[in-house]
Amino acid sequence: MRRQRAWMWACVGAVVVAAGTSWAGGRALLSSTSREGRVAYWKGEGQRWELYLAGSGSEEPRLVYRSAFAPAESCLGRLMDWSPDGSVLLFCAPAAAQRGATRLFIVRQDGSGLRCLTPLSRYEADPCWSPDGRMIAFLRSTAGERDWSVWTMRADASGRERVPGEASVPFASPSQPILRWSADGKTLAWRAQPLALGLLGGQ
Repeated sequence: MRRQRAWMWACVGAVVVAAGTSWAGGRALLSSTSREGRVAYWKGEGQRWELYLAGSGSEEPRLVYRSAFAPAESCLGRLMDWSPDGSVLLFCAPAAAQRGATRLFIVRQDGSGLRCLTPLSRYEADPCWSPDGRMIAFLRSTAGERDWSVWTMRADASGRERVPGEASVPFASPSQPILRWSADGKTLAWRAQPLALGLLGGQ
């Protein structure tokens, strides 16, 4: 039987919109360019993958993160998202030495200030910025579980809140970006399986 995905909606307190990583053929491209022209890109193969930041001209790319696991095969949803002003990169990456675990990180556009936003006991993925750069929407799961729930937090990783309602996102493999904000920024949509259908929050 052919599965059909549906969009779930819920009201959220933050005023946000989505800005996604590029996709082709249903798979994530391993690079993203900020509006200021800075480029973030993954390179590697096998058990050696590295994330770099680079600018225009002859500037030497700066190594930001290294993992033994391929990001496109480990991370759910979008891999990275630049802040609205292009000063900070928000990205999802496989935990350095833990198969199946994914974490959220932020790093400045020059490659400095790398910080992990994800608690050690959690898996998080598909991050996206609010238009004012103050809030982040993301997916969360507990180690050993396959269901993902929808959360928001401030850019400094404080104020974590789960989106009200049954917001389980039962995707166990990488896919296109799952979270999406409405044009007016009052509701958040996500991709879900038919069994999870229902109206959440309000509109």
